[in-house]
Amino acid sequence: MADETQWPDVVAAIQQANPDWYVELEADAVIYIDGHFANALRVAAQAITVAPKDVTVAVRVQPERNRETIAIRHQGVLVVQEPSGDHTIWRTYRLGGLVTPLAIANDSGTAQRARIDRPPWHRPSQLTQDAFAAVGLEPGA
Repeated sequence: MADETQWPDVVAAIQQANPDWYVELEADAVIYIDGHFANALRVAAQAITVAPKDVTVAVRVQPERNRETIAIRHQGVLVVQEPSGDHTIWRTYRLGGLVTPLAIANDSGTAQRARIDRPPWHRPSQLTQDAFAAVGLEPGA
């Protein structure tokens, strides 16, 4: 984990770059964002890129008109929990090289190539459970 004093700086940098968002540090390594945006995963990916690259970080994004999306970067993977119709789905992606959280959020081809798990995504994988546990959250909670 990063030094405690880094997280307020990360949150301040996210807020400064995105003044229309509400950004809050919920706990070390857990950042909450809400606001009016169409692509919650892109918002989470942008926030993740502000955090130091070698630390686990979770971003909870609450769009104005949809259910929450959570993205967690942990040990070389990106775990995403997001709404899909009336259900919640969990996807896991391998990060590295040009495969970044933003590349996954912005390009469906990159996301498809980096995806570790196969559909259906109705249950959190062990990687997902491990990433959530690392930041003190529970999948689907």
